[in-house]
Amino acid sequence: MNTLKSLFVFCFSCFISAQELQGTVTINSELVSRTNKQVFKTLENALTNFINNNRWTEKEFLPQERIQFVMFINVSSYDNNQFGASLQVQSSRPVFASTFQTPVFKFKDENFNFSYTEYQPLFFNANSFESNLVSLVSFYVYVILGMNADTFSMNDGSSYFKTAQKIVGLSQQSGYRGWNQSDGRKSRYRLMDEMLSNSYQQFRKVQYQYHRNGLDTMYDNVAEAKESIASTIISIRQLDRSRPNALLTQLFFDTKADEIEQIFTAGPSIESQKDLVIALNKAAPFFATKWANIQ
Repeated sequence: MNTLKSLFVFCFSCFISAQELQGTVTINSELVSRTNKQVFKTLENALTNFINNNRWTEKEFLPQERIQFVMFINVSSYDNNQFGASLQVQSSRPVFASTFQTPVFKFKDENFNFSYTEYQPLFFNANSFESNLVSLVSFYVYVILGMNADTFSMNDGSSYFKTAQKIVGLSQQSGYRGWNQSDGRKSRYRLMDEMLSNSYQQFRKVQYQYHRNGLDTMYDNVAEAKESIASTIISIRQLDRSRPNALLTQLFFDTKADEIEQIFTAGPSIESQKDLVIALNKAAPFFATKWANIQ
C-alpha cells in the first residue's frame, strides 16, 4: 500500500511540475548548398529537446508557467562539421489576467558559430566548457530566465545572470567570437557586463516597473497602467544620459518598440503622452516612425 501511495505521489509530482522553458528552435539552411540537409533537422530537434527537457533551475514550474521562447538560427556556412551562423532569440511571458504574451527578451547574435557532429549528445556542465554550441545555447537560456525573473520581482534574475556570466568566463579561451571584451558592442560579454553592473541598474528597475506596475495592472485600470508605463519609459532617459549608447537601452527598445506603439495608439490618451514621445525620440530615435504614430 505504501509503495502504491509513493508511486502515486511521484507520478502526480511529475504531472504538476515541468521544466522551465517551452519553445522551438528553427534552423534555416537556405544559404548552404548541400543536397542532404538532414543534419540541420537533426540539430534542430536536438536543440529543441535540449532546452525544453533539461532542468535549468531548482525551482518548480507548473506547465502554464513555462517561459515561451523561439530561437531562429540562420546558417550561412557549413563545412566539415563547422557551422557559421547567426541567432535571433525571443522570449515572452503572459500579462496578468489576460491571454496576451508580452515580449521580454529579443536579441540578435551575429557570431553564433560552432562545431557539431550529427547525433552528438548535448550536455551542460556549469563548471566547464563542453562545446561552443552548448555554451551558446545555455548562455541564452540563463539570460531568458534572468530577464523573465526580473519582470516579476526586482532584481530576481541576478542568480541566472551570474550563471550566464560564468558561462562567458569559461568560454573565453575557446577561440570563438562573442565571449570577450574585445568582441564588439553587441557581444555576450558586454551584455552580461552591463546587466550585472551597478551603473546599469536603472534598466533592471525599468524591466520590473514596466511589467509589474504597468502591464500587469492593465486589467484593473488601463489609463493608470498606461501612465505607469509612460513614467517608467521616461525614466530610462536617466540611463541614456549617464550611459549613452548602452547596449541595454537598445535591447529594451528592440524588444518593446512595437508593443509601446500599440499601447499608446489605442485606448485612452494620458496626460504624460507628450512627455513620453519626447523621451522616446531622445532615447530611441531609430524608432522615430513608430513614435510619430503616438498622438
